[in-house]
Amino acid sequence: SMATPHVAGAAALLVQRNGEWGHDEIKAALVGTATRGSVTSWVDGAGRPWETGAGRLRVDRLLDVRLLSQPPVIDGLEAVAGQVLTHTLQLQRVEEDIESVTVRWVPSGDLEGMVLEPEDGSTVNFNSNGQAEVIVTVTVPVGTPLGDYTGWLDLQDDGDVVTTVPYHVRVR
Repeated sequence: SMATPHVAGAAALLVQRNGEWGHDEIKAALVGTATRGSVTSWVDGAGRPWETGAGRLRVDRLLDVRLLSQPPVIDGLEAVAGQVLTHTLQLQRVEEDIESVTVRWVPSGDLEGMVLEPEDGSTVNFNSNGQAEVIVTVTVPVGTPLGDYTGWLDLQDDGDVVTTVPYHVRVR
């Protein structure tokens, strides 16, 4: 795939600019700055995160990474109908001017009644060390069809810059 040399080159730029960053920070920056919607699925055009990755690489956004999410992807969540799942994201601000982020859920399809928290539009504040914690809760109601439910958690900072965290929930 021609994506490999492009991603490797982008990672090299990040290492050059942020020499103290390790693998986790590099991956978070690559995933968090990707643009979704510009990559489509060969199956139905939907472009779900598990088919297309985080989206199209945006080297221009890598020059101004504002925050990092650990983990950079919400994955491995499996549930049966009637179950509640939780997953914790640790956010680290890179730019000092960020005080908070606004949460926006962008599902890639119908969620079939699943409830995602924190609520869409809620605010998460950073502490004095530049860290914030987001407790993601997924409520899977009884009767939810089996399948994969995917999308993106957008974190919009005070400067209106969006960091993206793809998510994947499997109902079995």
